Amino acid sequence: MELESAAKKPRMEDSAAIPSKVLHLRNLPDGVTESEVMMVGAPFGTVANVLILKQKSQGFLEMADTAAATALVSYYSTVPATIRDRTVYIQYSKHQELKTQPQSGGVVGSNLSVLTSGGLGGASPSSSPSVGGVDGSNQLGCVNSVLRVIIENMIYPITIDILNQIFSKYGNIMRVVTFLKNNQFHALIQYPDAISATAAKTALDGQNIYNGCCTLRIDFSKLSNLTVKYNNERTKDFTRPDLPSGENESAAAALPDISAAFGIPHALLQSPALANVRTALLSLAAGGSGGTSPSGAVGGLAVPGCVLLVSNLNEKMITHTALFVLFGVYGDVIRVKI
Repeated sequence: MELESAAKKPRMEDSAAIPSKVLHLRNLPDGVTESEVMMVGAPFGTVANVLILKQKSQGFLEMADTAAATALVSYYSTVPATIRDRTVYIQYSKHQELKTQPQSGGVVGSNLSVLTSGGLGGASPSSSPSVGGVDGSNQLGCVNSVLRVIIENMIYPITIDILNQIFSKYGNIMRVVTFLKNNQFHALIQYPDAISATAAKTALDGQNIYNGCCTLRIDFSKLSNLTVKYNNERTKDFTRPDLPSGENESAAAALPDISAAFGIPHALLQSPALANVRTALLSLAAGGSGGTSPSGAVGGLAVPGCVLLVSNLNEKMITHTALFVLFGVYGDVIRVKI
């Protein structure tokens, strides 16, 4: 093999070598795969070839052209490359081309030429695998800055804050959108660049958030940008802390129904002085009567009638007489039922 003699040399390649499309990688983790090495170069262009020297924890990565290799080396000279939380050192190789053949003895190599900046693994959309029970044909995308995260076996609740703590280790999180699909928790996480997203995917895919559960399944999303309107428990834009929570908008939308249901002028309900009253009425309307209202319903809201439902009473102390006296202050009480 052409590179075999070079691999046996105890010294490392000269870091000041002439720029080459073949890159030398050192300090690779044990058991590293071709896919993991390929992900290091994926954001910079087509990966033409990979060679792994398992016994030496070294490898070679061949890009499609020198320009892509130069961009890779330039970037990782300021931001260390990592695979499985292990720093990988990258420099130009003295070789201008890899000529590999399948061999035994701890050498892994193949003519890949399949990983490009426009797709992963060379798989066409129609052949994309199914991930977590979700059809990948309309979910998986190119290498970009947005990750699609599915959490399997989610025993404990996962929040945006938890996701931020986990994923911010690999770059600044810009936006997060969470939702449920097919009874599974999904999240879309946007980084400023594809490099950070690639690093997060490589390090976290298949890992558990908690011991034995909450497994992360990570792919690149087809979306290249996320639009977030509200900062709440479901969505958050970390670049826009001024965004509303969306709760006020929901309350404002419900005011016309509240006004009609309780016979209170809409303009009066909007007054800041009646904020507590408005909150109480919204809560009452949202809770309803817990069953069929004797007086019917309008727009999903209980219409005021002559029957009240009282909850949260102390069963050991409450009596018919006590309720009669309490509500008798506001008018004649006809019947009391506990």
